[in-house]
Amino acid sequence: SPGQYEILVRKDGYKLHRQRIALIEGEKRTLTCTLASKTEAVLEARATGSGASVRELVELAHHHILANDFGKAAPALGRALEMISGSGEENRWVMEEIEKPYWVRYEYGDDAVVARCREMLEDVLIAELKARPSHTIARDLLKELLRKSGRWERLAEVMEEGIIPIQQASARELGVYGEIMVRVGRTDEVLKTMVRLYRRNRDCWELTYAIGLAHQQQGEKVKARIKFKQALLHCQDAEGRQRIQATLGEM
Repeated sequence: SPGQYEILVRKDGYKLHRQRIALIEGEKRTLTCTLASKTEAVLEARATGSGASVRELVELAHHHILANDFGKAAPALGRALEMISGSGEENRWVMEEIEKPYWVRYEYGDDAVVARCREMLEDVLIAELKARPSHTIARDLLKELLRKSGRWERLAEVMEEGIIPIQQASARELGVYGEIMVRVGRTDEVLKTMVRLYRRNRDCWELTYAIGLAHQQQGEKVKARIKFKQALLHCQDAEGRQRIQATLGEM
């Protein structure tokens, strides 16, 4: 019959779908709809309000990342990062929380999905750092994601573009930068720059490790081994010690 109708579609575990239509005499129409899960509906309701917390925004982003919907994940992550800018150590859990779905995609996603996830996260973090250069959590997370996935060339780019500033970098950050330079084949630059810095920062294992890698790349195994052992002596970080020991083991 012609007229105005309100169509309701219900299914257990899903959000109610509501749609209004108007039919004219003799008209036939087929309607399709995609039902949103109640989980997503609850997450969106929590995260879209003015009083949304960082945790609620990150949870919503997780939901979309694990569903491969990176377009929806990006705004929630961007807003979460904006909220924790300058908030200090109490929100460093965000770094681990954002990493989780990223590495899940590496385990279970195909190459295209992994690439989309990686690009989305990198874009969100770079945008945040351009807006708020002093955001240390975003900077650390970007470095970790790029380093752990072996994207050394991209990491070198963001450091040289000033997204991760070299001029204000700590000795530790410069050590990481030195490792990047070795990975992308710029060993001479590392030895030229890092050795001078090392004289003032002998207890920085990252700097020592980078110099060791440079010597190793040039075939100077004895010098490399000495630097790796010195780096191991000063390194108190469990993951860092594993990396140094693995490098020594390969020699």
